Amino acid sequence: MSLSGGIYRRKVVSEREKIEKVDEGKTRVSDKNVLPQSKYSKFFSGITTFHFNDVVKLLHKPTCPSSLGVVRALFGFMMMIDIPDERGLANIDLRFGDPLRCHFPLFDWLSPLPLEYMGFLYFVMWLGSLGICLGYKFKLSCIMFIIPYWYIYLLDKSFWNNHSYLYGLVSILFAFTSANHSFSLDAQLSPSIKNRNIPQWNYAIIRFQFFLLYFYAGIKKFDPDWIGGYSMTRLGSHWVFEPFRLVLNNDQIDFWIIHIFGFFFDLTVGFFFLIDKTRPIAIVFSTAFHVMNSCMFHIGQFPYVCLVTTPIFCKYDWPEQLLTICGKNSSILQKSSIMNSECVKEEKVTWKQKMECFVMGIYVTAQLFLPFSHFLTQGYNNWTNGLYGYSWDMMVQNWNSNLIVVKVVDNESREEFFIDPEAWVGNTRYSKHGDMLIQYAKCLKRNLNSPWLSNGKGTNPFDSSLADIRGRSFDNISIHIDVWCSLNGRFQQRMFTPLQDLLTAEWNPFDRISWLMPLLSDLSSWRRDMYELQKMVHSWSNYSEVLFVADFPGFHLENYIGTEFTNVTVTVLQGVVILEQETVPLNTTEDFVFVNVTLTKGESSNIKEGHFHKIYTVSDEPSCYMYIYNNYSLGKLGSETGEMASSKGPGLYEFLIEAELQQYYAGFKNDLKVQNVPQLKYVTEDDLLSIGMSKPEMRRLKKYFQRHFPQNYLSKFKKLILSRRDENHETSLSVTNEVPEKPAVKVPNKHIIPAEAIVVNKELGQGEFGTVQQGVWTDEDDRIQVAIKCLSRERMQNNPIEFLKEAAIMHGIDHEHIVRLYGVVLDTNSLMLVTELAPLRSLLECLKEPSLRSNFPVLSLCDFAIQVCDGMQYLEQKRLIHR
Repeated sequence: MSLSGGIYRRKVVSEREKIEKVDEGKTRVSDKNVLPQSKYSKFFSGITTFHFNDVVKLLHKPTCPSSLGVVRALFGFMMMIDIPDERGLANIDLRFGDPLRCHFPLFDWLSPLPLEYMGFLYFVMWLGSLGICLGYKFKLSCIMFIIPYWYIYLLDKSFWNNHSYLYGLVSILFAFTSANHSFSLDAQLSPSIKNRNIPQWNYAIIRFQFFLLYFYAGIKKFDPDWIGGYSMTRLGSHWVFEPFRLVLNNDQIDFWIIHIFGFFFDLTVGFFFLIDKTRPIAIVFSTAFHVMNSCMFHIGQFPYVCLVTTPIFCKYDWPEQLLTICGKNSSILQKSSIMNSECVKEEKVTWKQKMECFVMGIYVTAQLFLPFSHFLTQGYNNWTNGLYGYSWDMMVQNWNSNLIVVKVVDNESREEFFIDPEAWVGNTRYSKHGDMLIQYAKCLKRNLNSPWLSNGKGTNPFDSSLADIRGRSFDNISIHIDVWCSLNGRFQQRMFTPLQDLLTAEWNPFDRISWLMPLLSDLSSWRRDMYELQKMVHSWSNYSEVLFVADFPGFHLENYIGTEFTNVTVTVLQGVVILEQETVPLNTTEDFVFVNVTLTKGESSNIKEGHFHKIYTVSDEPSCYMYIYNNYSLGKLGSETGEMASSKGPGLYEFLIEAELQQYYAGFKNDLKVQNVPQLKYVTEDDLLSIGMSKPEMRRLKKYFQRHFPQNYLSKFKKLILSRRDENHETSLSVTNEVPEKPAVKVPNKHIIPAEAIVVNKELGQGEFGTVQQGVWTDEDDRIQVAIKCLSRERMQNNPIEFLKEAAIMHGIDHEHIVRLYGVVLDTNSLMLVTELAPLRSLLECLKEPSLRSNFPVLSLCDFAIQVCDGMQYLEQKRLIHR
């Protein structure tokens, strides 16, 4: 103990002697400054030598300003591009020109300025970004950028995202740095600051911010949905993953590359940036990561901002070294650095330097805490924590909204009006947050009583015409919004109770929303089965679709099936429901009556097109059911003429002239094969990007389209913008040599087959799920002999999913030596798989028949063996085992 204590005492004295200097010489350290000896003194020696002054000195160590100057210039340049794009300058008339436009400010007292003043504000912000890029009047330029930026950002929570939040933070950090000491006009105009050393904290604070961006994004990906591969699905088919398809299929790319590798990349890349030896590897992977993101997602300048700010992690003088290697003598740089008074040259630190470190500590603490502060601000939580935009939970939640019903009720007459959920808003993100729903309801009431609407100057948000509501008072109303959405591949379910009047709803930023419906997380295990069923249904044809819905006991879903949908069926997967449909009576004068049918697990029922229906959940547990349907409205687009009759609206060219988009006429006609205006409803955003249309132009196209073709969102069963194309809708099945002289049969691709199209003739045997029968499938004028696998009613009630799984497996099999699946019959009494019929029975049965053995010579048996091996090899490649 005495030896270790002596060593400890001498070490402390030595360190003190190095630090405490005066002009006359060194001073000795008194014994009272030395900690008493103890058995723990050696363990705590590293901690006791730590001092706040040491941190101040480290952060104020003089460093070369050139790297920070380059990053500043590149960041400012990216903001110059971002302002017309994501900040909305190019779309300012749509965003701030409509006096009825609803905004969702963080603070209710914030409101947008008139359009002309907003335009001036954008101009000031753009000049600020230009000043940051050039390094001219740097501090003033930062202020010109920061104030308008955060004002516009706080004006509308529905436009928040993580990278917009990041831009605002980085701009503030730059404002406090000396980033204009190199590669700037300020440095050229003021030689006193040219290449002047800057404190090391200028780099440290910005490095911290970008490190946190990556590291917290990785922390947030510990979410079970991300680790399980449910957050970002169906991305594996994108062309950027083409090299990976040499060894992985699309599903494996989704899981291993996007989810697992993405998780480890975000979690570790920040550390690799900080280490000299691993930094080059991190830069390579980071560059590939952001380039791929820019190709897959429309996220503005975010990937490019991350790319141009990556050099902040490199050595401080890398630009000088690069210019030296290139043999360039730049006037921007000086050979010698100038010492900055803000840096620590002497051993003594100033109170200003300490205060700077203290403020930085507060900022760092706030940034570490805010992404996990949602337990305090519970009013902004829904199924996930907090508003999207400052938590760094990028891509972790994948929302799919299928139906939003906005209902206005006159409290006096009890008359109901339905409003377009996209009326007066730029997007529908408000529907996922209780605070924004209340803001939207208040905005609706204000607009419904606005003279702009009654005078016909505003956009009609109603199902009916404006003439039906002109002159009506909307003072005494209730507003109910029923939001149906799916989180990370789960069932579509309602998010908020539709019984709540949002005009009287209570909300507090620190209290949980009482009218928020819980996420049905107990049903999350269904997602794998749902995915397989969806693949099966999509394989039937390019027009078949499936929608999975779950609902709470005591609630019901009301919907309208448009006439463009055919073969609509609903199948119950869990619980008990009552299906109530409108039908036209035959022997009464009533317009329609309601017919009810009770459905339990495994039972199905057809739904009439062109009518309303309701599905009531009457079981004690939540109900789960799926809609399966076809949409053949796209079939007309593949006709020889490519024309579809339209009895209303202008021609395509006249419409584009009205929208000032006539320059894209050739692209619509030749590339997208659009012949008239109604066909625009089937055009996707990727299609518009392919012909060079910008996002503001897309919004203008949508605005004018909705003006001519207002949509009834109550009747919107599902948004069907199908990008899949099927060039050959029929397959020719040639008959084998055993049945000669018989013409080829044209069999449509796999799809839902109506029960009335199947006639059962005789029983062939028993299968795993029930009886296998021979029958005839009548499709238009063709009569096709088929085999029918029937699932009994008892098996339907027990577990229909295994039966549908077999269908999902069979849908992916397409081989000449394997029995082919034609389609599925979804009937109330049974489920059926309709497959190709082997008219001569199975090969095994024929081989066992003594009377037929003479018909199978050795060469025929060898041919049979080759065909069997060919089919088995095909199944093995599909990772299937034939029983």
